[in-house]
Amino acid sequence: MKKLLISILMLVSTFTYAQEIPGLEGLWKGENSTYYVAILWDGDKYTFNNFSFVIGKTAKEKIYKKGKDYIVTNIYTERTKHSINIKYTVIDEQTILCEFTGSNNNVSKYKRIKLN
Repeated sequence: MKKLLISILMLVSTFTYAQEIPGLEGLWKGENSTYYVAILWDGDKYTFNNFSFVIGKTAKEKIYKKGKDYIVTNIYTERTKHSINIKYTVIDEQTILCEFTGSNNNVSKYKRIKLN
């Protein structure tokens, strides 16, 4: 019985983690940044990719926490030993709130970039 309960809890947590947050997927950019973030949903999980045409760099974020209406990711730069956590929360169809903590602490609103 104990094993069955543990198995059910693990299955439920997997389904909870794999739920899409409406409006999060897209290409986003903050007003005071040269970086864009592409947030993609493949039906099972999100991927977060940052890139800058100005600086010519990319960064991949790792998801480490997901709530009902937010995701927290981490970017770690080995060269500089900087670690930044970013909490993404959807405000509306065109805006997400990004809360940065760690090596950089600030809050920024990102706007959706229209591709068509």
